[in-house]
Formats: sequence, C-alpha cells, structure tokens
Amino acid sequence: MDPLADLKDIHLPDPVSVWPLALGWWLLVGLLVILLVSTFLLYRKYQSQGARRQAKQAIKMADSPQQMLVILKSLCLSYFPRDQIAALHGEPWEQFLLQQLKPRHQAQFQRLSSGLFAQLYTPDFSLALSGQLKICVKYWIQHAVLTRKKQEAQP
Repeated sequence: MDPLADLKDIHLPDPVSVWPLALGWWLLVGLLVILLVSTFLLYRKYQSQGARRQAKQAIKMADSPQQMLVILKSLCLSYFPRDQIAALHGEPWEQFLLQQLKPRHQAQFQRLSSGLFAQLYTPDFSLALSGQLKICVKYWIQHAVLTRKKQEAQP
C-alpha cells in the first residue's frame, strides 16, 4: 500500500482582496484631498490678488500725486464697478477708501490721510504732502479688503 495515496490535494487560500483598504491608505487619501483643496484655494487667492500686487509694484515707482491716484483708482476699478468708482474725488473718494478698510485700520488711515484728499488739486500741494500721500496709499493697498468681484452691467 502506498502511503502517499491517502494524501489530499493542497487547498490554496482565497486571494487577498484590496478592499477594504487599511487605515493608513485612508489617511493618505485624506491628506491628498486636503493638499489638493488647499493648493487650489491658495492659487485662487493668489490670482485674485494680482491687481494688488501690480499696484504695490507701481506705487514704488510713482513720484507724483497724480500717478499715485491713478494707481489707486485702477486698483479699485479692478474690484468694484466703474459707475461706483469713476466719479469719486476729494472727500467722497476718501470716505470710499475708508469704508474698504477693516475698523482696526480705519483710524490709522484717517491719521495718515488727514485732509490729503481735499488738498490734492490745490496749487499749494507740496512734495512733503506727496510723500505723505505715498505712505497713505501704500497703507491702503496693504490693508484694504478687496474681495468683491467686479460686477459688470449686462445688457
């Protein structure tokens, strides 16, 4: 009698399934989703702040009050409707700029501007006031809340 004849075939186990995933894989997937979403949000913020970055660069080279105001107006026009911004000058312009700042920055902006916008178009506007205007415009560009979308009038 052959002792090997009584042996039965080897039974292989079921193949190992990929599902359910181990906890480590779920954590990795979650981290990837968080990374992708945060990258997307940071990119959108970077794109939305393009006009502000351009204004910061342009204000460094501006040397006359008119150039500074043009830079400031063009920055505001890229975030707000033209009919709301274009006609503003003097005190209403200063009040509009003040409204775009958070309350904690408004007092400092008022100290910096203190009548500058009313004196801009007078013949006695001096270079010292021009320097003060540049500081004021830089402060506003840095601290203004410019998150609204430009609203275009649709026919």
